[in-house]
Amino acid sequence: MAKGRYGIVIGLPPELSAQVDGLRRAIGSPQLTRIEPHVTLYPPTSLPDGEFRSRLMALRRLGSETEPFGLRVAGCGAFKHDAGVLYLRVEPSEELLALEEGVRAAMDAPARKRDFVAHLTLFDNAPMEVVEAGLQLFAHFGAEVEVEGFKILRQDTRTAWQRFTEVRFEPARSRALAGLPATFWRTGAAGEWLSLYGADGPSSGFSYPSASVDYGVTREGAVSVAGFRGEELACAAIASVAGASAYLEWAWVAESERGGGLATILTEELVYAAAGEGMRALVAARGSAEGWAWKRISAVLEARGARSFELWPGAQEAILAYRLSLLRL
Repeated sequence: MAKGRYGIVIGLPPELSAQVDGLRRAIGSPQLTRIEPHVTLYPPTSLPDGEFRSRLMALRRLGSETEPFGLRVAGCGAFKHDAGVLYLRVEPSEELLALEEGVRAAMDAPARKRDFVAHLTLFDNAPMEVVEAGLQLFAHFGAEVEVEGFKILRQDTRTAWQRFTEVRFEPARSRALAGLPATFWRTGAAGEWLSLYGADGPSSGFSYPSASVDYGVTREGAVSVAGFRGEELACAAIASVAGASAYLEWAWVAESERGGGLATILTEELVYAAAGEGMRALVAARGSAEGWAWKRISAVLEARGARSFELWPGAQEAILAYRLSLLRL
């Protein structure tokens, strides 16, 4: 399965980002073309893409529970434990520290080896004369930022760091789903690209045509995903939980969205949602979903190595079940 390096950062607004790049340019920093200015919340970590997608669910939930807050950049500092690292200081507010702890928990991070020091890197592996000059030149630099979310960056062996997705600080939304109360938090923005991975790596991709995809819990013992066009429901699915398995029991896509691949996206998101909740298998049984939707659902699961069978061959209401081990994502 495809694997990448993931990092979680707070990005900067364009005006401040341009200022920081100006400081980098003034001291000849290689960071200028390597990666955008940012404050690291979680350092680069190599993970299989499927494993990271499962953790993304917890990061999205964190975003729905976090309020925007102010961040102050003030002065300049340096790490000198290895090569010199010149950086702008970021004041460690209670909100920032709570966010960093929340990200670590969502990523199931091991015990930390060093204390978290919020900073904005200007020059990594800097010669000591550059460090000393920077400490004087940028001692009085200051700026304030309103943090309204965080970015997730991805790097593979062939490319530089790219934006993978963004988590906004947006409250969860509530609405009824198949007659059940449901609470959703965002898992993807409209127009965002979603890559699907089969047994042999990347297989295909889909762009959300118009709807954002949200993930939530409908009731105790169930997980669900839904796509919204604004506040209008565009697609949804519910999986009940029994033991270590999730049973897909309801799926629906609006007539106007059928051509956009949302049934496939919906199923893919439900796979990751179930894995993120600790499920070990997903079972799909044909129930209230329409036939065309189940063809798409089965294609996603079979691309992951699932096997299908009919309980009553030839019966008009034959049940098609697809069992998928989420441990092999």
